[in-house]
Amino acid sequence: MVKYVIGDLLNPHTLHTSGQTSPTTTTTTTTTTHHQCPICLEVFPWVSYLRRHVRIHTGEKPFSCPHCPFRSARNYNLKIHLLTHKKQH
Repeated sequence: MVKYVIGDLLNPHTLHTSGQTSPTTTTTTTTTTHHQCPICLEVFPWVSYLRRHVRIHTGEKPFSCPHCPFRSARNYNLKIHLLTHKKQH
């Protein structure tokens, strides 16, 4: 079993990226970077997607409601939750 520090998993400099080059044509070369989860090895096109995904493994919920104990791993879910408080007023 591999152990990771939560801060290390969310730091883009410690996350594994592998540059892969697509086949070269006569006129252009395209380079894409893939970001791989160090826990389950799933690959993402952007490091922000990887950071969001890693929260599934760590259980981190950085977005908290100012009105109740609700916490979320995604900002969008918090925004939807906040609508429940507007309906109460």
